[in-house]
Amino acid sequence: MDSDQLRARAVRSYAQHSYFVFRISVDACCGSTTVYSMSAPLKAYLKDFLSKNLDKRDQDFSEAAIELLILAMYADGEMAMAEREFLDEYGSQLRWQGQAPLDVFLSLAYGRVRQVHVSKQRVTFMRTIAEKLPRVEDRLELFTACLTMLKSDGQAAAGEREFLADLKTGFNLK
Repeated sequence: MDSDQLRARAVRSYAQHSYFVFRISVDACCGSTTVYSMSAPLKAYLKDFLSKNLDKRDQDFSEAAIELLILAMYADGEMAMAEREFLDEYGSQLRWQGQAPLDVFLSLAYGRVRQVHVSKQRVTFMRTIAEKLPRVEDRLELFTACLTMLKSDGQAAAGEREFLADLKTGFNLK
């Protein structure tokens, strides 16, 4: 994805989700990416993520990433703004090829994940997501994304530690 495509995608995402207070600006002249209104570790993670070859990701990965990150937001019982920002930015950088637009999928995903959270079927849901991701590298990428997002609010709640332990089990990571 070239810098013009990335810029267009970021602008579209920013326009669609204008209630968030951050944005990505891609400097077409030098190809650098600048992230505003986020902590330094989150900026570093996103820059690293943006530098990867996103074309290798498929729709299953995109859907799994969104649903898992939403589930992670429920881990401590609070949905911090920093976590929502992370989800929005991560989602905007995925290669979305769904039949429905991303914002429609997000609305539906929030409902599905809320049901999983209420029914306490988190590990089962994580295993279902893991089945969509046969590559260990993809599961590790999502584990790292969840860890980074959970750290983004600056708090380490017991529920978040339990979530990561469940994710390690659900994703069969050692």
